[in-house]
Amino acid sequence: METKNNSFENFVIICAVVIALYKWFESYQDELLRPFQEIDWIKVGIWVILIISSVMLLILVYKKRKQYLEKKRADEEKLQKQEKQLKEILGTNFGHYSSNYAKERLMEIKKSISLLPEKITSKYDLSKFYGKVGEIISERIKQENNEREEKERTKRQAEYEEAKKREQEKEQKIKDSKIQIKESIIERHGKKLEKSFYRVRDLSEEERLRAIAQGFKHYRGIELDGHLCIGGFYIKNNRKESPYHFTAKHLFAELRPNSRTEYGLGDKRADVAYICNDYKLGLEIETGTNKIEQLAAKIPWLERNFSQWIFVCSRKVMSRYSHLVDGKKSFCLSPKRAKEKVLELTAPKCTERIWVKWL
Repeated sequence: METKNNSFENFVIICAVVIALYKWFESYQDELLRPFQEIDWIKVGIWVILIISSVMLLILVYKKRKQYLEKKRADEEKLQKQEKQLKEILGTNFGHYSSNYAKERLMEIKKSISLLPEKITSKYDLSKFYGKVGEIISERIKQENNEREEKERTKRQAEYEEAKKREQEKEQKIKDSKIQIKESIIERHGKKLEKSFYRVRDLSEEERLRAIAQGFKHYRGIELDGHLCIGGFYIKNNRKESPYHFTAKHLFAELRPNSRTEYGLGDKRADVAYICNDYKLGLEIETGTNKIEQLAAKIPWLERNFSQWIFVCSRKVMSRYSHLVDGKKSFCLSPKRAKEKVLELTAPKCTERIWVKWL
């Protein structure tokens, strides 16, 4: 109850104060409003508008400046990021890549660099970088080729060793079995072998026994193209002739059915001759043992009796014979190139054309 009385008293006091203030303002109204009546409100309005406009203009300029600085900062950060990316690209180590992957990686890098602004790329010597990468790729290609050749040599050596091992095992097996080669055994195993030259792989086990019984010797040689002949050859050489010379002579004779070994005319012989109608191609297989004087004396005989002729020799001794030929009617070639030349010169219709030319 006491609280309600206090609230009413406060309300009465406030009303009394408000009424008193109103009476006071009513008494002094003219004097209080006089300063405001003297003000030029148009000018005030103009100044207010100018001030507000200036403030708004400053705010706009501030926002634009802020946007410009933020954009500039963003551009600088982007450029820094792109330059960092370019440095990482230029620091790529191509030495660990294969040649094919290095080429692909280089194309990707060129594409990535082309997307970067010139402002960044102009700071670096990209042509020098590309040149260095090109050299690395070239070296890598050479290295891979060398590695490939080394693997091939190792593989051929392994094949040779394996073939040699198998042959030794077969020979040892023959020795261990103590096979006695006699005429009776030869007759039991069949008739005499017709040729004097065979590849081991082309003979059956029975034929190999017959070959050994009939005096054939085993020779581990190579084909005309330089590859190892797996198993080697069985040769029966009744003349004083090296196994290499004998084998090479028969390998060349295999190239064409119209070939002849030890083809003689007068008092001299050619190791191999190919007779194609009126065209004759002669081969002399040289190992470096014959004297140059002997060969020089045989050249006129070759010129008279053959349409064309070839000295066949290894590259090690080729310099001894190359000056004795003219490269047109006569040639000095390695076994592999001589094989290709023989097949070329004795091809159908080729011999007729060559013979007409020399006539």
